[in-house]
Amino acid sequence: MSDKTDTRLHPLALTEVVINFARLYQQVLGDLRNPPSRLEFRIELRNLWLGSEKVRLPAGPVLDPWWEERAAQRLAPADTWNYKPLVPAETYNPDRVAFQLARELYLWFGHSEESIPYKKETEAGTVSDADAIASIH
Repeated sequence: MSDKTDTRLHPLALTEVVINFARLYQQVLGDLRNPPSRLEFRIELRNLWLGSEKVRLPAGPVLDPWWEERAAQRLAPADTWNYKPLVPAETYNPDRVAFQLARELYLWFGHSEESIPYKKETEAGTVSDADAIASIH
């Protein structure tokens, strides 16, 4: 039975799902006989307003059992949201795309870029940090 009263997006779960999808897609690209020249990703969220309750997205990483009490909460500004970036296939970096998708969602919720968790700086720019997630016990 699903919980229909929990109206939050969990930062750890959100980041992990996006990274996993982007990395899976990299594997799919490797199997294509005729790879595309560009890739279009799409992230879409619907039903973000459940009656009088709006879905919320806490800032920052999950640090301890009480993290959410200290985290800045932002409410979904609309009932639906989507984002569709185009990415050149030859320079596809799944961790970079995962960060870009998460970044747009956090900014849409009204968070600053600094409040986006599980990221690191690399030569390719800011990327989602799967190692940070894997190190959580």
